Amino acid sequence: MAEPMSAGSGGVLLGWPFLRTAKTIIDVSDGTICLDYHGEKYTFSIDEAMKKPMDVENLHSMDVIAPLVQEYLEEELLQEKFEGAEESRELEKEVAGWCQEI
Repeated sequence: MAEPMSAGSGGVLLGWPFLRTAKTIIDVSDGTICLDYHGEKYTFSIDEAMKKPMDVENLHSMDVIAPLVQEYLEEELLQEKFEGAEESRELEKEVAGWCQEI
């Protein structure tokens, strides 16, 4: 399955930049990735990178969403209790009517 090449796709595979691994050292035992890019060496610690969230903005959005979900669920629960109370009152009236008929 070949991906169509466009004029501006230089080094992109399936929509993502392709990692050139010719000068990349992945050391699983040390938990590091060493890249050599145009003579500059970059070393990444996988353990350290996994400890920190990559996208802090989305992490904070959870703090905004959670209270809204809680509020919605509480309102729904109160609405269900209210509707249940209405049904209970109607049932009590119906039972009282039956008792009076007997």
